[in-house]
Amino acid sequence: MTFINNKFLEKIYYLITKKRQKKINLKEVKNILSKLGNKKKELTKEQKKKIDDFYMKNYGKKVPYYYHQYAYSATNIFDETIFPDCLFIGNLEYKLNNKTIAYALADKSMLENILSGINDIKTPKIIASKTNEFNLMYEGYLIDEEAFYDKIKNIGECFIKPAHDSNSGKECRKINIIDGIEINTKLKINDFLKTYNNNFVIQELITNSQTLQNINPNSVNTIRIITYINNNKIYVCAPLLRMAINRTSYVDNIHSGGAFIGIDIKTGKLLEKAITLDGEEYYYHPVTNIKFADVWIPNFQKIVEKCKEIHEKRLSMLKMVSFDITLDQNENIVLVELNLIYQSIWLSQYTSGHGIFGKNTIDMLKLLKK
Repeated sequence: MTFINNKFLEKIYYLITKKRQKKINLKEVKNILSKLGNKKKELTKEQKKKIDDFYMKNYGKKVPYYYHQYAYSATNIFDETIFPDCLFIGNLEYKLNNKTIAYALADKSMLENILSGINDIKTPKIIASKTNEFNLMYEGYLIDEEAFYDKIKNIGECFIKPAHDSNSGKECRKINIIDGIEINTKLKINDFLKTYNNNFVIQELITNSQTLQNINPNSVNTIRIITYINNNKIYVCAPLLRMAINRTSYVDNIHSGGAFIGIDIKTGKLLEKAITLDGEEYYYHPVTNIKFADVWIPNFQKIVEKCKEIHEKRLSMLKMVSFDITLDQNENIVLVELNLIYQSIWLSQYTSGHGIFGKNTIDMLKLLKK
């Protein structure tokens, strides 16, 4: 009986979440479109018919046009296979990734364990972490609070983020701890950490490779690689680079004012145009004036192969994984974090102009029918 009740509650939770996420995503994409102004392109009757025909044939329902319209406006490319976020978040994503497993593996303090045995890739060094009220850790070992605060009272500049649920760069920031005070907020370090509610990871700062610093030396610029499994084969979605667009931000998150630009998956060359959520377009970075189309990402094919290797050897119980990768000052590949829940498939679609699943879109829509 307990099993039946749990399954029933899980189904109710799924339906509520699905409805809520669809409403949120529709509202968000409408808001984005409203900011495009004269850059917003209207879909033609023929284009709308292609969308309707494709989704009615393969899904049995029509989908809102907003997602296709935004991708078309951002890239000037029309593709009826653009996959709406309202069908992905709270819907297809739950069919691809078991939420309980995904939540456990998304714990940022677990990255080093996940990468154990995988060569030629590393993670930012974890100084300290806490993921519940019982497991305060310092350099990989449990520690009592008094000794912990003594250890970190003068660690200087470092980076802190939630171990779980840091979507859109929420509460991710560079901090500076001197004499037991977090300098930026002027809070005692114990009071500062209380704001994270037993949910934080403190890491050493990352220094980007020269290529990435040339784009913006003030932020850690990261590469988003999304992989997914279909018919026992790993596919790679259109990759992109995220960057801060100003002089003051250390993080590159799109919802924190960052920009994103597509990467040619065959060559590692940046595409011509970076865009922001507000519809701003950049062919040159406004801080460094570097021309995006002249930039190649070093070791790009190796980066892609490493992501596929990690997915196959460590995360194959999940069908879709979003990797945030960067290169450090020595051109080492660094896995900054994994995104396994609420993955932002729209980033890939709105830089490439193409549906994220390409020729496998029909297979994904079949999953939704099961």
